[in-house]
Amino acid sequence: MNQNILIGLERRAEKLVLQIPAALDSNEYTSLFNEKFAELIVRECIDWCNAHATIDGTAQKIVESIKKDFGVE
Repeated sequence: MNQNILIGLERRAEKLVLQIPAALDSNEYTSLFNEKFAELIVRECIDWCNAHATIDGTAQKIVESIKKDFGVE
């Protein structure tokens, strides 16, 4: 994956975790960060598929499968 995209996703994940109104220890922070970071990567993949969709609907089928398999709405 493009390094700039990863850096941007890391920053977004960090912001999302820091917005949680609770005191987190380092293990909780790391766990939540990893969860948010993974979710953002999956969403980036979904966005890529949607941007490169073809008329035959293959990309949409892939997107639906990704959403189902990774539990992303």
